[in-house]
Amino acid sequence: MQTWLPIALSIGLLAGCTVAEHDFPEAYGKAMCKRMKQCERGEYDNTWDDKAECVDDMAEFADFFLDAGDLLGQEYVPELGYDCIREVKGASCAEFEDGEYDCEVFE
Repeated sequence: MQTWLPIALSIGLLAGCTVAEHDFPEAYGKAMCKRMKQCERGEYDNTWDDKAECVDDMAEFADFFLDAGDLLGQEYVPELGYDCIREVKGASCAEFEDGEYDCEVFE
């Protein structure tokens, strides 16, 4: 095995545990829409014509949320963005429906 390979893999794994602020809205939109489609199918079908429309709406909400944090002087933390997406994806339907997942992205 090359000596650089373990280092490269470690860097890749560490970098994979963050979501950049400019990537957060789309990642959030995709995660939310997937959970909504799985857990709240009726509402999902009644609200959006397709996945792209859902992702756009959820990403727009996330953009608004990030802008509000910026206006309040809060700093987005890429690791917390990753944790938020992971929490949404990993929430059970009961947790998702009750909003029982942590999605704090500001320090």
